[in-house]
Amino acid sequence: MTLHLHAWRGSTRPETEATKQPGHGRRAERRLLAMVLTAAIAGLGMTAVAPPARATAYSVQYEIANLAISQNLKVCSQYSWCSGEWCSEWASWVWKNADPGIVVTGLTPKAASFDTYGANNKTTSKYPAVGDAVTFGSPTYHVAIVVAYTSSTVTIVAGNTELLDKQGNVIGGYEVREGTLKLTDSSIHQYIAPVVVGRCMPGQPC
Repeated sequence: MTLHLHAWRGSTRPETEATKQPGHGRRAERRLLAMVLTAAIAGLGMTAVAPPARATAYSVQYEIANLAISQNLKVCSQYSWCSGEWCSEWASWVWKNADPGIVVTGLTPKAASFDTYGANNKTTSKYPAVGDAVTFGSPTYHVAIVVAYTSSTVTIVAGNTELLDKQGNVIGGYEVREGTLKLTDSSIHQYIAPVVVGRCMPGQPC
């Protein structure tokens, strides 16, 4: 079956084959972001390609993706973040815990803090890469982690995400959820790569 995933709000990088493969707030403040899942609920989840043995920029990308994917369907109480909209806290948690070299200074519970982080570190892009954060809306109201992409779609994992059917009925609560969007989806604002101490992420100046 085809389901619709709805998330509530809470520098140009060229494509390369290496990168190509591999929150609960007041209801009046929430906005919808529609995504189409690529699998039935029972079949949700994907496995990123294993990273190379040595610590390269590309291995960091897969560390981020694998950690994000492993959290699928977890709820806020497992992170102690149930006091507000927690998509940004979850995304920054993934970056922080995926690799000790990832810099998370400046990230806050606000999704827009990822935009500020990207602007300050010159790591924003209109093209995705595995491990990037992706922000939505203007002003920004949601953030997720990129785990895969093709020439036409981007697959993301996001915290604080509610599942709805085609009629808009809630069929799944606020959890970490995986979904796929078209690259042309108008809700996508930009992509932000993490800063990794001692390594250059794809598309970043060294």
